[in-house]
Amino acid sequence: MSYVSEFLRDRKKRIFVAEEGGKIIGFSGAAKYNRGTGTIGYGVAVLPGFGKRGIGSILLLAALDWLKKSGVRFVTLEEETFGFANQDTPAMVLYKNLGGKVISDQPVTK
Repeated sequence: MSYVSEFLRDRKKRIFVAEEGGKIIGFSGAAKYNRGTGTIGYGVAVLPGFGKRGIGSILLLAALDWLKKSGVRFVTLEEETFGFANQDTPAMVLYKNLGGKVISDQPVTK
């Protein structure tokens, strides 16, 4: 079974998509965990050429709304910063504009 199929079967996870002309142009994923916590750890992504149209905001707000309606009170988010050393990625700017706060900027190591 593929990762996407497993993700879609899990009732604690959701994927939100934006379409234009029958083509997926953006997505956001969310998962809820125990004790009122959740994550947007699956990111928010919009295809190049479709940015700056509010699509990312709509997708992120849809994910946050689902988490809130599911009883989630605290949401974490992980952001990769490839190519954006020492500066906010476009996604981080979006999260901050919607009220998100950085609680750690330490790299994750294995």
